[in-house]
Amino acid sequence: MIAGRNSVSSDRTPEDAAPMASLPPEIYAAICDEVEESCTLALLCSTSPLFLDLAQRILYLSVDLRGCGMRAIKSWALAVTRHAHLAQRMHALALKLPDAPTLDTLDAMKIGRALSRCVNLKELRLAGGMPTYRNNYIHAWMVTEGTFRLHKFENLYFANWWSEDFSNAQTEIRVLSIPYCRKLPSFENRLSNVVALGTASLHGLPAGKPLQRVETGLHKDFSPLAQYSQSLTTLNVCGQWIHGDFSISEVLAAIATSLPALLHLGVTELKKESVLHNVKTPTPILQYFRKLETFILHVRNIHRFLDEEPPSPISYDMEIATDIEDLGMAIMNASPTLWRAAIGGEVTSGQEMTRVLMRSSGKIHTFSLVCTYVEPTKKRGPKNIKIEDLKREIRSLKAKLRSQSPTLCSVCAKPLESVPQGDGASKTGSTSQYGITEGDTASSEPADGPDSTADDLGRPFAQLSLKTKYYGSASFFRLLNNTAAMKSKHLGTLQSTHFRRPLFWDTLPWEKEAYDARARYAFPDDALIASLLSLYFTNVHPTMPILHRPSFERSVAEGLHLKDMEFGGTLLSVLAVASRFSNDPRVFADGKTPLSAGFNFALQVQNSQLLSKRSIHEIHTYFLLSLYAFGTSSPRMSWLYLGLGIRCLHEHREFRRKPNGSNADPEYELWKRAYWSYFALDRLMSVFHGWPSGIQTEDFDVEPLLEVDDEYWDRGLTQPPSQPLSALLLRLPRTAVQILGEATHQLYGSEKSKILDPDWEQHTVAELDSAMNNFLDSVPPHLRWDLECPPQDQFFDQSATLYITYNHVLTAIHRPYIQKVNVLAAPSLSICARAARNVIRTADIWLSKRQRLPLPCVTHPVFISGVILVLHMLGTNRAGRTVDNNKDISSAMDIVKYAESRVQPGGRLWDLL
Repeated sequence: MIAGRNSVSSDRTPEDAAPMASLPPEIYAAICDEVEESCTLALLCSTSPLFLDLAQRILYLSVDLRGCGMRAIKSWALAVTRHAHLAQRMHALALKLPDAPTLDTLDAMKIGRALSRCVNLKELRLAGGMPTYRNNYIHAWMVTEGTFRLHKFENLYFANWWSEDFSNAQTEIRVLSIPYCRKLPSFENRLSNVVALGTASLHGLPAGKPLQRVETGLHKDFSPLAQYSQSLTTLNVCGQWIHGDFSISEVLAAIATSLPALLHLGVTELKKESVLHNVKTPTPILQYFRKLETFILHVRNIHRFLDEEPPSPISYDMEIATDIEDLGMAIMNASPTLWRAAIGGEVTSGQEMTRVLMRSSGKIHTFSLVCTYVEPTKKRGPKNIKIEDLKREIRSLKAKLRSQSPTLCSVCAKPLESVPQGDGASKTGSTSQYGITEGDTASSEPADGPDSTADDLGRPFAQLSLKTKYYGSASFFRLLNNTAAMKSKHLGTLQSTHFRRPLFWDTLPWEKEAYDARARYAFPDDALIASLLSLYFTNVHPTMPILHRPSFERSVAEGLHLKDMEFGGTLLSVLAVASRFSNDPRVFADGKTPLSAGFNFALQVQNSQLLSKRSIHEIHTYFLLSLYAFGTSSPRMSWLYLGLGIRCLHEHREFRRKPNGSNADPEYELWKRAYWSYFALDRLMSVFHGWPSGIQTEDFDVEPLLEVDDEYWDRGLTQPPSQPLSALLLRLPRTAVQILGEATHQLYGSEKSKILDPDWEQHTVAELDSAMNNFLDSVPPHLRWDLECPPQDQFFDQSATLYITYNHVLTAIHRPYIQKVNVLAAPSLSICARAARNVIRTADIWLSKRQRLPLPCVTHPVFISGVILVLHMLGTNRAGRTVDNNKDISSAMDIVKYAESRVQPGGRLWDLL
C-alpha cells in the first residue's frame, strides 16, 4: 500500500522532476488508468510525486486483501488509521481473517480502529476459515463500532451472529449474505432496503419486503418464498450434493409451486460425493414456470439422467458432450419462454464440461465450454515428506472451504461480480457465498442501472467462445481484458459481446464455401490401407510413436476417415509415410518410380490442410507431413510443417501439466505424446540444419509420458510389471534430445558466458558428458545394444535407434572443438571419431538385418558421422599419424545409398559425402 503524502523516494532531484511537472494532469490520469498492479503504481509514485494522489485514489477506492496474509492487512490498517484522506476514500473492502479464536486481540483492535475510520465504506466482505459455531463472534465489535453505512454486507466469518445494534445502524443495506447464520435477524423496522438475500435457512424471512434475489441451499419446501412471488426474479439453489433425499425434479416442482413467475433459476451441486445413475430428468417440470428465461443446471454427482416420457426412454450421460447438448435441447424445447440455458457437470476431478444454449431468431444455438482447474506450477527439486503432508492437508482444507462457498454461475467457475451503485463504485472481486448481486428492478427487461438481473446472469454467457485457444500473459487479449475491466469500473457498465457485428466475427461465406467445397479425399481400397498401416506401425511407430495404435486402427475400421476430413487427412499422411516402405506399385505416383511413393496421398492433404479445423488430428498430420517431406525434392518443407505443428501446439496447450492427484487420461497422454514427438524431431532437425529450435523447454511445463504401452491404455493405463516396456523409447530419446538442446543452446549460441567465466566451455562440456553417462546408465537391460545378445523384435529397432541417438548427441557436444587449438581439441576429436564409428557400425548392423529404409533419425547421424571420420582422417594424417577410416566411411556411403532409392535427399547426401 502507498501511504502518506511524503513517502515518495527522495533520490530524484528537482531537475529530474521538472520535465514531468510540465505534463498536463490528464496525462497522469491516463497513465494511472492503464495500470492495475499496485507495484507498478508504487514505481510510478517513486518517479514523480504527481502520481501519488491518483495512485491512492485507485488503490484505496476498492481494497481486496482476501488473498493476503495478516502482514498486508495490518499494513493497510496502519495506513488508513494514520492518514484520514486514505480512509475517506475507502468504498469497498474485502478481508480474510484468521479464525476468530486465533486472531490476536491487538490485531483485532487495529482492524477495528481502521474500520471505524472508513466513514464512506459501502461494501464489506468478511471471510475466514470454516466457522466453528462457538466463540467465533468474540471480535464482532470490529464492525459494530463503525460509523459507515453499508449497501452490501457479506458475512462469511462470524457464524450464527447478528447484532441488533449493527442492524439498527446499517439501515441502507441492499445486498445481505449471511449463510452461516442459522437464524435470520429480525427485519422489523430495520433493514428495510434489502432486495437481495443469501441465506441457508428459509425460516424467519422478512415479511412485506420486495425481495428480488435469493440464494439458498437445497430444500424440500420453498413455500416461505411464495410471499415474494410478485417481486422475486432470481433464485439460485446451491446444495452440497443432491442425493436420494433431494430429487432434482422434486426440488424444481417445489420451486414452481411457490414461484411460477420466476425469471432466472439456477441449481448447482457444490460437492462430489457419489455417483447416481438414471436420475429422472427435470424437463417435464419446466413447463410449470410461466416466464422462465434463464436456467442453469450444474451437477457433480449425477452420472446419467433418464427421460421416461414416451415414445421411448432416453438417457443422457453427463460425461458425454453430445448427451449434455441433447439434454439442453430437450430443456429448451420443454419451455418456450427459455432463451438461454447452461447444462453441465463435473466430468473428472478438476474438470467441468458445460453446454450453453441460446435462443435467437427462432433458432437454438449451442456453445461448449470446458473449465479446467490447474494448480500453480510446483518448484522443482527434492520434496520434503512433512512439507508434502502439510500441503495435502492445506489442499483438503481449501476444498472444504470451497465447498462452503457456492458460486452463482458454475459455468465460468467464478462467482458473478456486480458493479456497485454510486459514483466511483468499483468491483471488489467475488460476490457473496450465495452469489447475490444488487438490483433495483423486478422486470425482465434490462434495467436502467448496471445491476439488472438479466445482465448479471447473462454475463458469463457473453464471455463464452466457440473455440478453445490459449493466450499467454503477453497477449494483447490480456490487455484487452484489463481495458474492459477498467472501462466497466469507470463507466459503470460492462461491455457485452452481444454487440459484435457478425460480418467481422463469423466465418465469411466465401471462406466457408472454400472449406465445404474441398475435394473429398480419395482413399485406396481397404486391403491397401491395412497393408500400409501395418508397415507404418512396424517401421515408424516403434521409434516415433506419436499415435496410439489401437484407437487409430479402431477409428479406421469404423470409417471415421470417411466422415471426419481432419482424421482423413491424418490417415492419408500415415499412408504417405508408410508408402516409403512399400513395393506395391499402387503407392507410386506414376506406378513405377519408387521415389514417388506416397506422393498422391500427401498431395491431397497439402492442398487442404490450411483450411482444416483445429484438433489433435491436425497436430498429427503436420508431424507426419514433416516426416514425409524429408524425402521429397524440397526437404525444407519438413521444417515448415514442423513449425506449423508447433504453432498449433502453442495454441492448444492441452499437454500442460495437470494438478497433482489428477486421474490418468488417455486423451491427455495422446497430447503429451504429440508434444514430446515434436520436441524430439525439432531438436534433431535443428542440430542438422543449424537453425534455432521451435520449442524451448522453459516455455512449457509438461509431464513425462506414462510408462504404459499402447495395448494397455484401455486397461486403466497400467503396465503389467512382468511386461517389458516398449513405449519407454519415447522417454529415453527425449532425455537425450533434451541434452542435445542444452548443448546447441550453450555451445553453439552466443558467447556471453565467456565474459563471466573464461573456462565456461570446459565446465559445460564436462556437465553435458556427465549427463550423457547418466542417460546411458538409465537404459533398461532389454534396450541396451549388445552385439553378443542383441534385443529381439521391435526392441532391436528401438535399441539401435537409441544407441545411434546417444552417439549422435555426443558428436554434437564435442563437434565445435575438433578444429580448434585449445585444451578440448584433442579429446573432442577422439570422442567424436569413436562416436561416429559407433553410429555407422550400429546402423550397418541394423540395415543388414532389417533391409528396409532407414528413417531420418538414422540417415542424418550416419551422414554427419561420415563427414566427421573424413575430417578425423585428414587431421591425423596431417599430424603425422595414419588412421584408416575408409571402411567406416564406405559403410556410411552404402547406408545413404540404400536410402536414396526412396528419398531424394539421400542421393544428395551420398553425392556430398
